[in-house]
Amino acid sequence: RQMCIRDRYQRRVRGLLLATMALQTRILMLAMFVGVSNATEVATLDEGATDITYRVSWTCSKHTTVGTTSQGIFTIQFTGPKGTTTAKTLAVNPCQTCTAKGDVSACYTSNTGVVPSDESRGAATCPCDPTLHSGVEFDEKKWTRDPGQHRQMFIVAEDVGDLTKVEITSTSSRSKTGVWDLLGLRVNTNSQKTGLGNGVFYVKGKQISPSEALDGALCGKTSETSNPSPGCLVGCNAQVCEEEMNALLGF
Repeated sequence: RQMCIRDRYQRRVRGLLLATMALQTRILMLAMFVGVSNATEVATLDEGATDITYRVSWTCSKHTTVGTTSQGIFTIQFTGPKGTTTAKTLAVNPCQTCTAKGDVSACYTSNTGVVPSDESRGAATCPCDPTLHSGVEFDEKKWTRDPGQHRQMFIVAEDVGDLTKVEITSTSSRSKTGVWDLLGLRVNTNSQKTGLGNGVFYVKGKQISPSEALDGALCGKTSETSNPSPGCLVGCNAQVCEEEMNALLGF
């Protein structure tokens, strides 16, 4: 009888041990599944968060000669350690202002990164948008010269990290295109919501035309470069640097 009791007890102990091991195995498998799921989710978020909104400002020369008669479409590309962005339209007839009726804010990318679409434009006709009206950059009735123009545009493009080069190119195919006499360019890569990002960069201007692009390579990243050469890209990591560059380039 005692042997029977001992056998039943041992069987119960073995059963409890097996149940405990099975439970531990299930918990371990569940933990591994959650870990893989989280890793996949993080990877997906990282892959999806590739675009940022670049806040690009420029100032035109105040001269009333070639600089304010620029006609054409100018694109911009940013380069950094992560690569180079696709070319994006920066300006149409810079140093001129579209005076045609219907040119409203909905025609341009917003500060929150909303790129114009049929839905976002609504009833706006956007008469100075060359993607909607081919050749509009040469319709002089829709444009007025604007010497010393200061303007800000929002460019949605890939996040390439700290900028090492900014390139501006004229895509116009007509010889009538004038020269953009750019005084200075300011690129703010920081988020308007959080203030976090890759910093603020400046390019000392130069004349840009179909035969002469701006190829602004990084030449400094402190306020030490307070008077850069034309076409030089400067990265600011201090408030005093931004103040100096704003004063130098007319911002």
